[in-house]
Amino acid sequence: MAVLACMSEQYFGPVLERLGAPPVVLTWTLMAPEAYLLEALASTVSRHGPSDARALRAALVAAYARYRRISLRSAASVFSRVGASRSPVAR
Repeated sequence: MAVLACMSEQYFGPVLERLGAPPVVLTWTLMAPEAYLLEALASTVSRHGPSDARALRAALVAAYARYRRISLRSAASVFSRVGASRSPVAR
């Protein structure tokens, strides 16, 4: 079992923390944050608000799967889990 740090948290976490800005979405892998993800995020925030982490992640996973033509399971492996710890996590 490998130990992996959340990729976006590794790069942006310290900056966001210093700014006092809680992250909305974090990723486990390198990926291109394209417009369809921003659209899914904005649509979900307008329906559920910015603090419904499960709805935000579900919308991003569904959009990523659809546009990348991959399974939901594969798409889900890109985005960190809701409530993931702020330290390296065993996967």
